[in-house]
Order: sequence, then C-alpha cells, then structure tokens
Amino acid sequence: MIGSNAGNERTPAWSYNLQADPDAEIEIRGSRKLVRARVADGEERAELWRKVNEMYEGFDDYDAKTSRDIAVFVLEPR
Repeated sequence: MIGSNAGNERTPAWSYNLQADPDAEIEIRGSRKLVRARVADGEERAELWRKVNEMYEGFDDYDAKTSRDIAVFVLEPR
C-alpha cells in the first residue's frame, strides 16, 4: 500500500492508523484477510516503489509534488 494521498502535503490519515496499530483486516475481491502492516525502507522500499510505478506511473508524479516521504507499506498475513 502506498501512502501517497495523491501527492498532497498531508499524509493520509489511514497511514497514521496503520503505524499506530499495524494489525488490520483487508478485503480483496470479497475475501477478508488479517494482516500486519509495516513501513518498507531502504532497498526494499526502492524495489517496491519501482514495482508500483510499473503498474501506475502516477506515483512518481505524486512524489514530485510533495516534500514529504511517501510511505510504502508491506502487508503481511497474520
């Protein structure tokens, strides 16, 4: 998950929630799963950032619009 908020200077509220309580429930195609979130950093973040930009080029544009670091979250099964 990418905390881009479309490049706005304000971090999306949901990302603060995940950092405060990383245990979450997600729904993908009608199937619910329990996950634990963590913020990627270093080489892992760089690789994930590259991959999400292959799927949607807009993330680089969002990054250029803001001075904040956009969080990249990894959701792992619990």
